[in-house]
Amino acid sequence: MAQETSAGQGMERRRHERVDKKIDLRFGRWEDVTDVAIDRHGSLLDIGPGGLRFLTPEPVEIATQILLVLEFPGWRDDLQDWVQASTQSAIGVLKVIGMVVRCSSSTLEPGNYEVAVCFCGRVRK
Repeated sequence: MAQETSAGQGMERRRHERVDKKIDLRFGRWEDVTDVAIDRHGSLLDIGPGGLRFLTPEPVEIATQILLVLEFPGWRDDLQDWVQASTQSAIGVLKVIGMVVRCSSSTLEPGNYEVAVCFCGRVRK
């Protein structure tokens, strides 16, 4: 679904629609499968089947692989699918590996950066 973005900043490359979602997330540079420091934080802006976009106070270099940890209140991972939990106190934890495809100064929150990530895989543990 390549089309020009509404801001006129080039071609839209997303294949899937994204859902606006505001939650905190943690992430770290994926350099070695046995040594990932989840030492940075951000705020999720939107998410879809192919990737997500988040705000962070520091820029992240394009083409960097990162491990993201997202916690979804009121949801749980059923191993086959995500299902709504019976209580909001339940927290579903999603760990995904992604590749940074865009990082730019935020127009939403000056002084922060908007980082777009394409999913590469999921970590089950």
